[in-house]
Amino acid sequence: MFETTAISFEGEKVKVVSAKTSGKNLILNRAETFNKDELDIFLRKDTTKSYILVYNFQHIHEDYITIPPIEKKLVRNLIHREVIRIHPQLREFSEIFFYVGDKTEGGRILKEYLVISFTGDELDQVIRKFNDLGKRITALYPDFFAPLCLIPAANEQFILVFNSADNKVMLLVKEGGALFMRVNQAIEPGTTDLDIQSINMTINHIRQSLRISPAFVTVTGTMSSEYEAQLQPIAPLMIALKPSYVSCDMEHFNEYLLPLSAICSFSKLKDPLGLNIIPKKFRDQNYLENYLSYSTAAFVSTSVVILLFILLNIYNVFTLTNEISLIRADNGNIKDIVSSYNKAAAAFEQHAKVFEFLRRNQSASLLNAFLAVLVSVDTQKAEIESVALSVSEGAPVAKVSLTGKVKSESFAEIRSSVDSLSDNLKAVKNVDKCSSGYNLKDKSFKLELQFTAASGKQQGDINKVSTR
Repeated sequence: MFETTAISFEGEKVKVVSAKTSGKNLILNRAETFNKDELDIFLRKDTTKSYILVYNFQHIHEDYITIPPIEKKLVRNLIHREVIRIHPQLREFSEIFFYVGDKTEGGRILKEYLVISFTGDELDQVIRKFNDLGKRITALYPDFFAPLCLIPAANEQFILVFNSADNKVMLLVKEGGALFMRVNQAIEPGTTDLDIQSINMTINHIRQSLRISPAFVTVTGTMSSEYEAQLQPIAPLMIALKPSYVSCDMEHFNEYLLPLSAICSFSKLKDPLGLNIIPKKFRDQNYLENYLSYSTAAFVSTSVVILLFILLNIYNVFTLTNEISLIRADNGNIKDIVSSYNKAAAAFEQHAKVFEFLRRNQSASLLNAFLAVLVSVDTQKAEIESVALSVSEGAPVAKVSLTGKVKSESFAEIRSSVDSLSDNLKAVKNVDKCSSGYNLKDKSFKLELQFTAASGKQQGDINKVSTR
C-alpha cells in the first residue's frame, strides 16, 4: 500500500490527511487540524517528504472562452493563448478549463469553455514555502474544484454546494466537469436559510443566462453535517454520501472533504479532470528529482552487484591459488620424473633403428610363419609353384596368393585335388577367407586366402613344425 499526504489550507486553519491506497480503496490513516501559523513547526517535525496541496487562492480570473473545433490535444495550448490575449498582465499562470457546450457565432459553431486562471506569483509563493523547508509538492489543487472527483458523474446538470475556507462554493456540474461557478462569503459553517436563498438565486441566474435548469442540488462536507435551514431550494435537495471506496467515518469525511478529495484525485483517479495546476517548471523539477533518485538507486544497486561479483571472483582466485599450491606440493619431484623420462627416451633412441628394422620386416616374419603352416598341409596331387604375400603396414594380417598345377589327366581329379587343398587350408586356424579357382585346360589353379600371425602356444607349434 502507498501512503499519500494532503494538506488543505482553509482560512486560518490547516488540515492534514494521510491515506493509504489499497487497490481501488482509500483508507484514512491520519487526520489533524492546526492553526496556519503552526505550519512551519509541523513541516519541520513531519517526516513526509512530498505533499499534495489544496489551496484557497485569492486571485483568480474566470472567463468563458470560445474556440473553433480542433483536435483535443491542441485545446489547452489555444486556451492558454486566449487567456494571455484577454489578460495581458499575466506573465505566468496556470489554468483549469471545462467544456460547457457548443455556441454559434456568425454562422460558425464554436466550442465554449469555462476557464479559471491562477496567477503565477501566488502559485510560486505557495510551493516555494514548502521547498524552502526541504519538502516537495507533487500536486496542487484549487479548493473550488477539489470535491469534483468524489461526486459521482451524472448526465443531468446539478448544483454542488460545499464549504471552502471562509466561502460557500456553488458549482453547476455535468459529467464531472463544472459549467458555472459562484463563490459567496460564508457567515456560518453549516447550511442556513441565507444559503438556501443564495442557492435559489443562483439557480434562477443559471436558468436565465445559460438556459439550463439544474435537476437537483447536492450539499456535501460540513454543509451537510450542519444543516439548519428551514427553507427549501427550488430544486430537489440531496445530501452527498461518502463513496464506498473511502474507508473512514462520515464525520471525518465531512470535516476533511477537501484533502480527501485531493488524495482521491491524485492517487486513485490520476486527475482525469486536469485539476492539478502545479506550474510546468515545478513539474519538470519533480521529474528531474525523481529521475535522479531512481538513477541513484540504480547506480547503488549496480555498484552492490559489481562489488559482490568482485568479491566472488577474489574468493575464486584465492581458492584456485590454494589448489595450485597443493598441486605444486604434491608434484615437488616433477624434475626427477622429467629427468627419468628423458633418460628412458635416450635409451629408446639407441634401439630405435632395430625396432624400425623389425617393423619393416614384418612381412618376412609372416611369410616364414605361413610357410611353416603350409608344410603341414596335405596338398594331394597339387604342386604349389609360387607363394605371394602382401602385408598392410602395422597389421599382423597378410593376404596370400598360391598358384600351381595338378598332376592328373582327369578333370574330376583336378577339381577334387584343388578343392581338397582349399579345404585343408581352411582347416588351419590362422587361415581365413580362402577362395579357389582352376583352369582345366592347362591344369593350373590359384588359391587366395588371409593369414593371421600366430601368438602364444600356436607360435610354439609353428616353430616346432618349422624345425622339422
